[in-house]
Amino acid sequence: MLARLGQIPAAALSGGLAALAEANQGAVARQAEDDRRASAHATEADRRRALFEAATTSFAFIADSFLTTLTNAAPSAEISKGNLGGWTVRINDAQLTLSGPRETVPEIWRTTETPAPFDVIASATLSLKVPTNPHGYGGRSHALWYADAQTEDQYQWFETAFMSMPFRPVVETTKPFALDPHHESRAAVGSGMAMHQVAWPFIPLVIGDLDEFIDRWATWLAQAANGRLAHPSHMPERNPQGSWRK
Repeated sequence: MLARLGQIPAAALSGGLAALAEANQGAVARQAEDDRRASAHATEADRRRALFEAATTSFAFIADSFLTTLTNAAPSAEISKGNLGGWTVRINDAQLTLSGPRETVPEIWRTTETPAPFDVIASATLSLKVPTNPHGYGGRSHALWYADAQTEDQYQWFETAFMSMPFRPVVETTKPFALDPHHESRAAVGSGMAMHQVAWPFIPLVIGDLDEFIDRWATWLAQAANGRLAHPSHMPERNPQGSWRK
């Protein structure tokens, strides 16, 4: 008897009860979607937090190796430490500064309306400054990005730099220059026309294999200290095409 009763369908609701049941189902569905989004947001926040910790750890190795090599070669240089592993080296009128890593705000780098070709977790700036010469040149700066710029979900530090489009009527004392991950740099690495473009290829910074990177900047620092740092003869100096995924 109980088995047969269990097979009899319940009477269909009608009128106000039917409307109430439908409203309840809608509320349950909306709450389930809100819970799913909250869980996804928490998971993404945790993922980015862990990646930023990895970025700061590897950055410390890069910054320490860089500074140690420079000070061994120029022990009389003036050294000052910055935040989160950053530092400044001064020799004569030349100043080389490495900033500490800054966490990238996802909503600034990429949005639903303006997607980015790859993800960026953190960024830093490496800049070489000299007194502006009669031609209006005052040094160069490169951006360091912790990103999956070449292979999806494979994050590491990359060195790159940017330049303004030739038709842009702007006098810049720093060429090339660094950009943080935001709408201008996102446009530069995108597929369309933009006010800025990539001026230096995305070069991975591999811990234990930084010789070319450090030697290149040591050369520029020596030129700057001797008053011989000059504006790049052509821009971009190295072909950046194909060095990041689009």
